[in-house]
Amino acid sequence: MCGASICTQGWTSCARFDGWVRLALRTLGRMTKHSSPTPSFTIYHNARCSNSRGALALLREHGIEPQIVDYIAEPLNVEQLKALIEKLGMPVRDVMRVKEATYQELGLGNESVTDAQRLEAIATHPVLLNRPIVVCGQRAMLCRPPEQVLQLLASWYCSPHLQTIVITLCFSVTS
Repeated sequence: MCGASICTQGWTSCARFDGWVRLALRTLGRMTKHSSPTPSFTIYHNARCSNSRGALALLREHGIEPQIVDYIAEPLNVEQLKALIEKLGMPVRDVMRVKEATYQELGLGNESVTDAQRLEAIATHPVLLNRPIVVCGQRAMLCRPPEQVLQLLASWYCSPHLQTIVITLCFSVTS
């Protein structure tokens, strides 16, 4: 439903926007992709989650086969979670699935609950970790919606100045 000054679907779910971003990334990627080998990408993945499947599909569509971490089958320990959340640059609470029954049952929304207790809860109940999380080098991103992975790809494909041009181009085309 693009064409109005503000897309009613929101820019991240707009097919027209997504098409322009993909085109811009492919074009800029041919011109500016780092000469170094493709960095390793890791996705903290839950195959039952449509957002997680979508982010994985976008990575593969761009020629990237990430390391897949099934954090439900092999839960992360507290130290691994700390390192991952540090890369995300987000508070622990923001990477938790607050609508999960376990979150409510454990009272994790209570202000008196510490980050250490929340990390322990995620380590014990991995379903509490929001997904998908995609890591590239020292950067990580919670990719909800899955199109957020395009921002991470843009940071690898092109310089910050070119990223600004791509985003500006995409917004001007969709508005």
